[in-house]
Amino acid sequence: MIHFIVYGFIYFIWSFFNLGDNLKNFKAFLIFIVFLFSFLSLLYLSFIALRIQRYSFSNSVYNINFILYSKTKSYKINSALKYAKDKMDKSYCLLTVLNSDKDEEIESEILSKIRYYDNYIVLEFNESSILDKDTILISVDKENVKELQRAQKLKKNLLDKKVNILNNMVNKKAYSVIKLEISKNNNLGETEDILLKALYSLIE
Repeated sequence: MIHFIVYGFIYFIWSFFNLGDNLKNFKAFLIFIVFLFSFLSLLYLSFIALRIQRYSFSNSVYNINFILYSKTKSYKINSALKYAKDKMDKSYCLLTVLNSDKDEEIESEILSKIRYYDNYIVLEFNESSILDKDTILISVDKENVKELQRAQKLKKNLLDKKVNILNNMVNKKAYSVIKLEISKNNNLGETEDILLKALYSLIE
């Protein structure tokens, strides 16, 4: 597509300097402007379509119930949770976001939710001050093979980051949970992007 713009520009320059008719020059200029505007519009629409496709969820995930929470109270994390909730709602996926940061309240809410769910995924999403910006830490129960497989999918979908998986977590709760920890040095857009990629990899 770019070479068409180049050809159009060359044609305009050629016509401007070689044709004596100013009307033809003006027509050539208008054609080039229209063509350039059309190309930029198509480029923008393609970018939007690609972004929508990237974070669109298939029908196969409608029966999965996601529970998302964080023990980190920050503007970035709260905004990322709301952003993820909005994306999932628009895709008709079931996502519950818990607002509490206390273990007892979180556990109580999760237990009250999963009693009605046959298929669910619990994700804990936190910030850390000791991780560098390009590092992500994933912790899963050492005896839960299914959660370890999900952690591997997370790692595969976060190739632009250095992902470390710890599968030595001892889980004494009545439910399984995947803990995802990122650096606090990520900005808001990066934090939202990481969370969406994580959700996407868990349901693809």
